[in-house]
Amino acid sequence: FFSRVGRSVIDLTIHTEGLMGRLTNWRVSMEPSLSDHRHILFEIDNFKPELAQFRNPRRTDWVGFKESLKVKVSGENFKVKDTHELDSAALRLGGAITSSFEECCTLSTAGKGKKSWWNSELANMRKSVRALFRRAKYNCNWEDYHRQLTRYNLAVRRAKRSSWRNFCGGLESVKDTSRIYKILVKDRSSCLGSLRGPGGDLVHDPQEVLKLMASTHFPECIVLQQPVPDDSCGDARRACASRWLEARRMVTFGRIRWAVNSLSP
Repeated sequence: FFSRVGRSVIDLTIHTEGLMGRLTNWRVSMEPSLSDHRHILFEIDNFKPELAQFRNPRRTDWVGFKESLKVKVSGENFKVKDTHELDSAALRLGGAITSSFEECCTLSTAGKGKKSWWNSELANMRKSVRALFRRAKYNCNWEDYHRQLTRYNLAVRRAKRSSWRNFCGGLESVKDTSRIYKILVKDRSSCLGSLRGPGGDLVHDPQEVLKLMASTHFPECIVLQQPVPDDSCGDARRACASRWLEARRMVTFGRIRWAVNSLSP
């Protein structure tokens, strides 16, 4: 801890029993952290971080994929007589497609990437904040440091908001919108247990999550405890004339054509 109020030397690193004796080169960094607390650095012997790997379909060798798939399915018999054989054939075909794809699309390692909101102005401001911090340690002029640090933090927030707005404002097609899905799907915080109920507790049950979302977005909705049976058509397994008319009114050739054309190849 290091600030204009005072300093303390309470530097602790809590670890599990399995790391006993593996922590080496433990030290407190002298680099300004832009915070009242300095960074604690250390190394772990025989530690290899897990690198996130993925396959980019755009880098697939599609010619090789077709040739590989042709070889894999050439000896298969896809003639089916019942549902069990149909399921088995579907699994074999799916396995052949997946195997051919993995052969022709190499794994890539995810990198940190460049932050779209970072710019030269922020880099200069950060350099200025660090210089003022080093100077304040000797001349005790903490006002200039904290003033510049506040400006820097506000500038970072503005840059992030502006970059996100520009990104969302430039989305015009389904292909562009899918980029947001790829960004959000990597965020593990958007899973079950991320929503809080009226009492402030996290909701983990899928059924309770659906009820919470329905009551939040549609406040006047009524959540039924049991589904209401529809006996208007008699046997629920068969469609009656009224259901066919409703389906014909909702599903038209024009709407199907629009839905298909809205998808990217």
